[in-house]
Amino acid sequence: MTKDRCNKQGFTLIEVMVALLILAFGLTASMVGIMKALDQNMRSEMRNDAIKIAQEQEEMVRNMPYTNIATLPTPQTISRQVRNLLVNYTVTFTQPTVVASPLGMGMTLTQFTIQWTYKKQQYYYVLQTVVRQMQ
Repeated sequence: MTKDRCNKQGFTLIEVMVALLILAFGLTASMVGIMKALDQNMRSEMRNDAIKIAQEQEEMVRNMPYTNIATLPTPQTISRQVRNLLVNYTVTFTQPTVVASPLGMGMTLTQFTIQWTYKKQQYYYVLQTVVRQMQ
């Protein structure tokens, strides 16, 4: 056997260590990306729940007698399970603003603000709608 043939049979320890180091950096970067994607997905699910809560509140206002709109309790807390986390949403109903109508029908501008906290950061969603008095 010649000396050149012996040197080409395998990897040196340094080459293996460099390859493992590159692999470790790649896996770490992948894990960070996966963690960020999961976190963003969780925030999206919480926002979707907030939208559902706001829409439920809006439907409740639309189905109640027009004269009772101003009597809604505010603020109120609604808890929802998002994955393995119990999230408390605070629903604030802004006192309705009566809008002038040329036909003499009552119209009220209502606003719901939904607030929640995730990882010590405040988030909110606002829904405004106009409720018209039916004659």
